[in-house]
Amino acid sequence: KISANPQWIEELHELIDYFVKKSIEFEVMVYQTDLHIPSIHWKKNYSPIQSLVLGDIELAKQISKHCQDNNLKVFPIFSPTVAMGSEMIRICLHRFNSKVQIDFLFKTILECLKK
Repeated sequence: KISANPQWIEELHELIDYFVKKSIEFEVMVYQTDLHIPSIHWKKNYSPIQSLVLGDIELAKQISKHCQDNNLKVFPIFSPTVAMGSEMIRICLHRFNSKVQIDFLFKTILECLKK
């Protein structure tokens, strides 16, 4: 149980901090490219559960499949679970994830968006 170990809680918080920082860099990178995906954004929260809002079912399917093909466990979320036009992929962070894995996740998503 994570609450039983304060060090685990601290490790998870550090990982969330890193993820949030990288998500901001990711949005800037997407904005600066010629990808023209206006609806794409990370839901801003300080939680182990992170969501990349894509606003498109097919794009959510493509990205989740590409991530899963690269051994990254992400979940596509569609209507009626979320409002139509708010389709997303959901990522669950765990204290045992590494910064290298987070970097690879962002690289893999960007790679898929550029296809």
